Amino acid sequence: MIWEGSRGFSGKSTNLSGLGFVGPVFLGAAVTILGGSGEQSQRVHETTSQIWTNERAPRHLLLSDPTAKRIRLTNGGRVTPLMASQRSARGPHPNWLLLDEVDEMALSIFKASLGQPMEYNGVHTQIVLSSTHQYADGTMTEVIKLGAERGWPHYKWCYREGMASLYRWLTQRMIDEKKSVIPDTMWETEYELQEPNPEDRAIVPAMVDLMFDASLGVFRPMRGEFLQFENPVRQEGVQYATGIDWGRRRHRTIVWTWRTDCRPFRLVAYRWCNRLEWPVIIDMARQQCIQYPGPVVHDMTGIGDVVGDYFLGPDIEGLWLEGHVRQQLFSDYINAIEKQRVKAPRVIDAYDEHRLCSLGDLYTSSGHPPDSIIGGALGYYAATHPKSRMWSRQC
Repeated sequence: MIWEGSRGFSGKSTNLSGLGFVGPVFLGAAVTILGGSGEQSQRVHETTSQIWTNERAPRHLLLSDPTAKRIRLTNGGRVTPLMASQRSARGPHPNWLLLDEVDEMALSIFKASLGQPMEYNGVHTQIVLSSTHQYADGTMTEVIKLGAERGWPHYKWCYREGMASLYRWLTQRMIDEKKSVIPDTMWETEYELQEPNPEDRAIVPAMVDLMFDASLGVFRPMRGEFLQFENPVRQEGVQYATGIDWGRRRHRTIVWTWRTDCRPFRLVAYRWCNRLEWPVIIDMARQQCIQYPGPVVHDMTGIGDVVGDYFLGPDIEGLWLEGHVRQQLFSDYINAIEKQRVKAPRVIDAYDEHRLCSLGDLYTSSGHPPDSIIGGALGYYAATHPKSRMWSRQC
């Protein structure tokens, strides 16, 4: 899971320290702590060590000094802080991996560390990715993108939650003092959790916020879950359009349905899935298209060319996302978002992919557009372009 919180005022590191205590004590879990620097790892570890000084701590479980570099328990539990290096990231195999200040961590180290956790002794694996989000092109941006693709839970909280917490450890005086000594831009980004400077963002973040309207509901769909925001309406004049981006392993299948007889267009149904057999994925997509009849456009690039052969129908069109076609597809969709011609509930994975998408993701040969953007853009294309367009290929 992803934790995104204010710098210094959200208690992220303290919460990680708590996990570093309860996991080994109650489950016999092996835990590693990896910070954006070796110093950060040690700071979390030291806070964990301090918990053992409490008079009610189960010190009879200790096999080592809790202030030592590694804490070992009689039940097999242990806590080990790591240096922020490739060697450390690839070394141990704990049950739980706790990463702190991910945005200060090299992307290569973060990726290498994901291979650490292993399930054994009956303890399931767990990874917590904790950080303030401060760099538009940093590791935390990549973490949030990856989390949106994989459906990882993503939790955000700022200093206001700290002020309202049960122990009320954060006071207004502390807030005012901090705000008086740091630049406004730093305060907005690192404490108010505003977006980092989006110089290379493909879509203006404020317009993404308007498109994914939280007042219409906030949703975190699980793999294969069908989100139905509006029931199908069977009456004259009601129109729907669906876009499908195919993916099974590394990427996801997105099925995105707009209602298009209204202004702005409204997202009425959404589903993502992967790591299922192709017949299951294709059937899920087909059922959504049957429920909301209308034009359907799917991505024929790569595996889509093969899948399309099993997804034939009179209202189905395949589009090759190459060259001018790809550029025009995304330009039209982004223009629709920024002109407020489309509206959706805040589906978290799609929302994160839209707000973090870079120009390079969309318009360079090496970039891969986020799956939900492809699905939404293809649905918008289905609603606004006749099938007779010469630069599309029917399947």
